[in-house]
Amino acid sequence: MAITLSLRAQIAITHNEGPPDAMAGISDAAYSEQWRINHTQYMDGWRIINGTTNQVTDHWIQFSGTVLQVHSDGVRLDGQFFCPTDYSGAQSYTGEFFVKEFPYPVAEGDTIGGLKIFRAVSDGVYKYNTAVGSTRTLHQLDYGVPCAAPEKSAAEIEAERALAAKRKIEGAAATLVLIKREAEEGDPVGQLRMAEHYRDGDGVETNFYKAKYLFMASAEQGNETAAKELAALTNSAPSK
Repeated sequence: MAITLSLRAQIAITHNEGPPDAMAGISDAAYSEQWRINHTQYMDGWRIINGTTNQVTDHWIQFSGTVLQVHSDGVRLDGQFFCPTDYSGAQSYTGEFFVKEFPYPVAEGDTIGGLKIFRAVSDGVYKYNTAVGSTRTLHQLDYGVPCAAPEKSAAEIEAERALAAKRKIEGAAATLVLIKREAEEGDPVGQLRMAEHYRDGDGVETNFYKAKYLFMASAEQGNETAAKELAALTNSAPSK
C-alpha cells in the first residue's frame, strides 16, 4: 500500500529518490501551511514525554542522519546529535543511534534533518537483536509525541497582554526620541513626523504652534507632504 507523506514530512525529510517539489500543484491552504513550517524554528514545538507536555527549547538535543532501519518503536540512524547549549561537548555523538517515537513515515536511506531542525531528549540506551541473533546497544533519544501547545490560563493571557502593551509603549517612546533628535538636526522627514506628533498630541502635549513651525521647516526643504499638512493645519487649527 502506497504511503502519502504529510506536507510536514515532505519538507523535513529527503527521500532517496530526491526531494519532492512541494510547491507544485498544491492548494493555497497547503502553501500557507508550508510557509508557516518553513518559518518555524523547530519541527513539532510541543511534545508529550512520559505523560508530561513539554516545549522544545535549545536545551534539547539536535539530531540528523540517514535512516538505517525502521523499527516498530522508532528509527535507527547513522548521523550525529549534539546539545547546542552544552559547550563541553558532553552531549555530542557521531555514529549510530536510535530515535524513539519518531512520528514521520520514512524508509531506509532517507535523510532526516537538513534545513529543518529536529530535537529530542536523551533517553538512555536502546537494545535490539540483529539478524544473526546478537544484541546491540545504542544511544537512545526520545522524540516524544507531537501535540498542540497547552491552553493558557487567564492570568497568563493577561500577563502576556500587559507585557505586549508595555513593550509597545516603550517602543513608541524610543521612536519618539529618535524622531525628535532628527527634527532638531534639521532632517525634513524628522521635522514632518515630529510636527504630526505635536499636532495629534501623540506622546507629547498638543502644540499647534510647534506643529506649524516644524511643518513649515520641513516644507521649506521641499517636503510636499509637510506643505500639504501645513496648509490643512493652518485652515483648521487655532494658533497656539
